[in-house]
Amino acid sequence: MRGRPALAVVLGGALALSGCTKIPVARAETFCQQRVQDARPVSGSVGLGVANGKPATSYDLKVGISSDTFRDPNEVYKSCVYQYSGQLPQTPLYNR
Repeated sequence: MRGRPALAVVLGGALALSGCTKIPVARAETFCQQRVQDARPVSGSVGLGVANGKPATSYDLKVGISSDTFRDPNEVYKSCVYQYSGQLPQTPLYNR
């Protein structure tokens, strides 16, 4: 039992350092292009259920708004690539 706190500290430190690792710029460009394409300004779903023979009705409403909704997609792409690779994109978003 004594070694577990030390192990948790070592694993926590390794996880924290792994977040600092940068990926190649080409890979970051591909990832960020997909992220920009997948970002929808507003998304949601609606569900309705009625039980047969029972007075129970259920509904479900979910609405999501992306934090990038009002930002220029090219700026989102550039900042994403820089965040993950530490470099600016080699290929602009609109040329991909």
